[in-house]
Amino acid sequence: MSFRTLRLLAALSALLASVAGAQEEGPRAEVAAIEAAAPPAWHAARVEQGTIPSGHHWGERYGGPRGTLLVLVGPTDVFLNWSERGGPWHREALAKESLHIWVMPPSYRDSFWSFLNIHRPAQPELVFKGERSRVYARASHEAVDTPRLQELLGQYATAWPDSPHETGALSWRTWRQDLTLALEQLAHP
Repeated sequence: MSFRTLRLLAALSALLASVAGAQEEGPRAEVAAIEAAAPPAWHAARVEQGTIPSGHHWGERYGGPRGTLLVLVGPTDVFLNWSERGGPWHREALAKESLHIWVMPPSYRDSFWSFLNIHRPAQPELVFKGERSRVYARASHEAVDTPRLQELLGQYATAWPDSPHETGALSWRTWRQDLTLALEQLAHP
């Protein structure tokens, strides 16, 4: 092997390592920027690796790039409405408002075919698109009393009519602008 070939292999190896390092660091940097942009009353409830935005590639076997899900939980109670058969409706605060945020690789795209699926759930919106990532988000709710929730779901008629998943309303009204600004600052320091 010639010296030139060795230099080329070393340069290629360094390039691949820097790209891999940027991809590894990327989601962590985005997650940290998003958490820092959240209001003080909001906190990270969970971070999951290897996910795709909820409802994307619906009904398909997906084998493409995956990203990171960050769930931020806010201070506002979300009530579960439940009723025994023919009885009055009751309301219990069993969840908190939340924002589900997916930090995806820049190459990620939803499938054209899933747009045609009429059974597909509500879609997260694309909040940011940059060279480092594509970020999707959707308002929802996160259970805070799981045992009680499981008990009610198994026995009664239930509904979440006030959930941000249904209404889109969060106490953090400027979340779209705040996330976009934080991610733009990360992309262009």
